[in-house]
Amino acid sequence: LADGQLVQANKCSQPALFKTLRGGGGGFGVVTAVHYKLYPPTPLQYYNWTFCCDAHSNDPSNPNVSKRWDLFIRWAPRWDHRWSTKHISGAAIYTFLGTDAEAQATPFYQDATATFGPPGHTSWRSVLHWKLNAGGTNPAKDDTSGNPSSMRKLDAHYQGNWLIPVDYLATKPEEARDLFMNMSMSGALCPLHGEYLLLGKQNQITEATDSTSVNPATRRAAFQV
Repeated sequence: LADGQLVQANKCSQPALFKTLRGGGGGFGVVTAVHYKLYPPTPLQYYNWTFCCDAHSNDPSNPNVSKRWDLFIRWAPRWDHRWSTKHISGAAIYTFLGTDAEAQATPFYQDATATFGPPGHTSWRSVLHWKLNAGGTNPAKDDTSGNPSSMRKLDAHYQGNWLIPVDYLATKPEEARDLFMNMSMSGALCPLHGEYLLLGKQNQITEATDSTSVNPATRRAAFQV
């Protein structure tokens, strides 16, 4: 700490400092050691339902654009947290934590396939394997062959950071769809901006089981712009 003390911060000892260090930024002390809880790696499935690859990929008059947002919005209030996704022009990109067979057995996969047809599919051994190879390298290669610098990063065009509540999607689905489509058309939603859908495995960590690992505002949100 600033006064030279060496302390151990966890849920029982220095709980306020422990909570602050898990998302409060720097300036509260120098962390000399960290103890992490590890989990067995889970396979990750990457699905690409491509519906448009031309200048109309974000055009609200393109019926597939509204279908993409309708698909997400109608499932958001009852989301299977093994699924996650992000915005990209002309496609519905979703990832699933589990096997391909488990993904295909979910109602969401069946709905997406009924909407857009069979998706492109890549299977990864783990989330780490997918992250390290996110630049498009061969998934059959070793984890260490990937280039982490190729992962998406926020650039100078980043415009803001807003959380869209799940309740908004549930109570005003048409308004939410129009909002997303208009933002896409105006360029406010762009893969370079790093926006992503928050519904996913992290929201299975409830406040009752762990109140500090996920921001309460994030728990209530479906989308970050």
